[in-house]
Amino acid sequence: MSYGLQYIQLLKSPPSCVALNKSFKVVLTITNDLTDEKCYDEITLECKVYDGNGQEFNGLRLKDGANTINYNPYNGGFCSFEATLTQLPPCGTGTAQLMAHAVSTPRPSSSDNVDSLMAMIGSNSLIIPVWTTSFRVVKNTKTAPDSDNQHQCERRLQLCANQQLRILEDKEESIARHLWDSGVAMCCFLASAASPSNNPTIRINHSSVVIELGSGTGLAGICAALLFKPRKTILTDLDDALELLRSNARLNSSSAPIEIQELDWNECAAVRSSLPEKIDTILLSDVLYNQEKHDVLLEALDLLATPNTQVLLAAKERHVDERIFWEKIRGKWKAKLLYRVLSSEIFELQKLQ
Repeated sequence: MSYGLQYIQLLKSPPSCVALNKSFKVVLTITNDLTDEKCYDEITLECKVYDGNGQEFNGLRLKDGANTINYNPYNGGFCSFEATLTQLPPCGTGTAQLMAHAVSTPRPSSSDNVDSLMAMIGSNSLIIPVWTTSFRVVKNTKTAPDSDNQHQCERRLQLCANQQLRILEDKEESIARHLWDSGVAMCCFLASAASPSNNPTIRINHSSVVIELGSGTGLAGICAALLFKPRKTILTDLDDALELLRSNARLNSSSAPIEIQELDWNECAAVRSSLPEKIDTILLSDVLYNQEKHDVLLEALDLLATPNTQVLLAAKERHVDERIFWEKIRGKWKAKLLYRVLSSEIFELQKLQ
């Protein structure tokens, strides 16, 4: 097994409304974050069902009474199975979510921060579980149309003992609207930095203004808001990502305000006055993959940051063209490696005078 981060992906979700004792089909696969490389190991998966309050209940039955399902990369790289709900969710909300996670995988060899990463994703492997979005559960088929309109799935990260981060992402392939490895690594770094036992490596506090550029799902920005409760957190991206950002901000209750704002790096100068004058922290995750965007990204950073702004960049090199970014910042920004997990690294960038 290549010990990189893998994601259980839903190719077919339960329908939006499920009738008791009527089977429905689910199709899963396991891929990398780009979904362009499947997992090459045979993996045993377990499915569970939770009510609208997040409590597991014993209402799920798989075909033939099996407790687990098997993913076989040599069988098309996916697994298909039928499931049935045998009881209504006990919480009374009438909604449920299905979760799939890996239960038998080779354990990765220990390396920098891997144990913390596995604890955060809630697995003894590097395979991130998947949750369906909520679906209704009804008693009879008359009120349960056989349709599948679930275009999203959910991921959950355990940031600390009493803090969980929930993120919706699109099931369809997209660049902005799903999780990338470096965003997960950024969360792992932020959670470790928030621990009282660690020396402070980041400077986010209750008076800080935090902005995330190229937020996508909002994973890193929402994580910072939950952990550090800064005075203001602003998630920014292009227009087609804003609806998902709003959904994820609502999904994660935080006493710290989270704002959503459209920001095209090409237009940063025109909208600079609409952003706070003083920005304490800028978060960036997996933004170096497109070399053509390096110049406008650096122009945006130059407009937003001062020498006192802490810029935290999570990066995973996917091709050698990304290295040009480090050449372009030479003499203008100071880069310091703060954290490494698997192939992702977290750097602190400081603007030079």
